[in-house]
Amino acid sequence: MNRSYQIIIIYMLLFQTNMVCSQEIISELMGFKLRQYKEAVYNAFDGPNDIQEYEDGFRSETYYLDNEGTASLVFEYPSWNPEVIYSIEIIATDTAMDPQFKGLCFGMHEFDLYELFGKPTKMKYVGSHGNILQYRNTNYCFRLDANGNLSGIKIIDKDNYLLQGPKKQQAPDIQKLKEILNLCERETLSNFISPELEIYMDKKTLFFAHPWQQEIEHDTSSIYQTILEITQDLHEMDWNDKKKCRIKTRWKEKYPTYVFQYKSKFKWKEIVMKWENGGYRIWEIWVES
Repeated sequence: MNRSYQIIIIYMLLFQTNMVCSQEIISELMGFKLRQYKEAVYNAFDGPNDIQEYEDGFRSETYYLDNEGTASLVFEYPSWNPEVIYSIEIIATDTAMDPQFKGLCFGMHEFDLYELFGKPTKMKYVGSHGNILQYRNTNYCFRLDANGNLSGIKIIDKDNYLLQGPKKQQAPDIQKLKEILNLCERETLSNFISPELEIYMDKKTLFFAHPWQQEIEHDTSSIYQTILEITQDLHEMDWNDKKKCRIKTRWKEKYPTYVFQYKSKFKWKEIVMKWENGGYRIWEIWVES
């Protein structure tokens, strides 16, 4: 074997290794986001076309995207938190349906997927439904029909298993929080907000009650407007004044959450940031009644 050929083989092996070992988490599919409350699904559709209850306590709901049933969305809810979305899957036999995922098209052959993503870590046979292609260090998988053509894409809430926890230098401080809240553009700000965000004010609880993309485009639940209204006085606070400003640490699950408390106009306000999907995100906002 000549040296040039050896170099090519080594390069290919390294390239494949990097593809397998790199981590990638996709949290959005077809306008919805993992960990959104299921009300977002219920407000988007009239009702499920099929419901499955499983022995492990999981529940899945299928919604047809057309009258013929050639395309559907399947949502799963876990036993430990049945109010939030655990997985999202788009299934289609209609090749004209756009899955809105990495430029893929339904009906493309499995070998085309191999060129884009490499060979799967695992291939799971699902009978007449074909095969499931699974990849290590990712939270998505592909469904192939009996002819080896792409017929489904699924994302699963796995970030706690695949992504490392926070490092000390990633802990949020007041300056980082101010920078986040200065992002008035909703698309950008959404990257720093948990889909499970709850806002407690005026004896009401606000949350994202509609599909994630719809919330970004139209602020349907008025979450973004409310955040900016509540926190507009944050920048005026003197965070060296310990009587009016505090930063505390609480433990939520296995990673700490950071709580920013401040008193403005005779009311205490609280902003909680939680480690989620590889970064600290605004998870809870509370305003004293």
